[in-house]
Amino acid sequence: MVAGETVTLGKGAKIGTGCDLRAGELMLSPGCEISRGVSILVAERFELGPASRVSEGCHIVCRDFKAGRFLYLGQQCAVGYGGTNESSATVALGDDVALGPHTILNANHPVELGDRVGSGSHVSLWTHGFHFGHSILDGYRATFAPIRIEPNVWLGYHATVLPGVSIGMNTIVAAGAVVTADMPGDYLVGGVPARAIKPLAPQSLSSDEREAMVVSVLDLWANELTYKGIRVRDTTYHGAAWARSIGGCFFEEQVVAFVPEINQARSVRSMSSNKSAIVLTFSSISNIQPGCLEDKILMSISDKKIDGDLGRLGHDLRDKLRRHTIVFNYDSVYSSIEPEAFRKLRDL
Repeated sequence: MVAGETVTLGKGAKIGTGCDLRAGELMLSPGCEISRGVSILVAERFELGPASRVSEGCHIVCRDFKAGRFLYLGQQCAVGYGGTNESSATVALGDDVALGPHTILNANHPVELGDRVGSGSHVSLWTHGFHFGHSILDGYRATFAPIRIEPNVWLGYHATVLPGVSIGMNTIVAAGAVVTADMPGDYLVGGVPARAIKPLAPQSLSSDEREAMVVSVLDLWANELTYKGIRVRDTTYHGAAWARSIGGCFFEEQVVAFVPEINQARSVRSMSSNKSAIVLTFSSISNIQPGCLEDKILMSISDKKIDGDLGRLGHDLRDKLRRHTIVFNYDSVYSSIEPEAFRKLRDL
């Protein structure tokens, strides 16, 4: 069923069977993916940014739902849970928000999550609470208040956030915590009720240490590719800290290389000699010599940008890097190559 006033389905939107969209201003940006079994009922606006994914069994009911790029709502997430057709029922999610399965956003009052807010499963955010047996006329209190969570916050498994709470930037909320009051930024918080446990501060890594981190993830990726039935061979690439020649039954052999800085002339000549290559680098795309990477796919860690059209191998690499917190802006949902053992079973 597709109904409502002003329904706009963007180019490339995938809507699974059984979806009941309805509307009152429903907008889906290019590349959005909505799996089967999703029910969306919005009185005024529903808007998803590019490369968003709403998994099977999610239920979204509110007055205004807006999410940025790369939204991920895990299976059985729910936006609603009482009073969510009122004027105050609004949800605003930033870019790169990823909420685990069975998460509840009770949006009777505004719920605002900043960029890169993530959660484990069974997390709940409540903007109101009351009980008929405890009347306000008997001196009890019914609570109605918004929730605001600033960017880069992680909510651990089974964490609960109660009405009126704000959580500061870069904070981690421990599993099982019940957050009843505002929490500062840059802290580990936990407990029932939650309290600030210790400050969090990122480590300052040298260039060599940063390169070693990337190489360690690439080694893990190469091992996974072998498990998936893909051929991986060592190769050489001038200026590369890591290079492999990779080939599969559904894509031509490609060189994948991590070249931390590619402004050196030898690196550029080496890249020009290999027409099929994915180059991972810390160098900014804007600073790379024009034309030197023709027919190459360039993945700049510093820019979080990708220049070129990712094939199946490139998407698998992007997904592996994401799983290890190295992310890139690219207007498609994350995908990976299915292991050979599973592919064989599906082909039966």
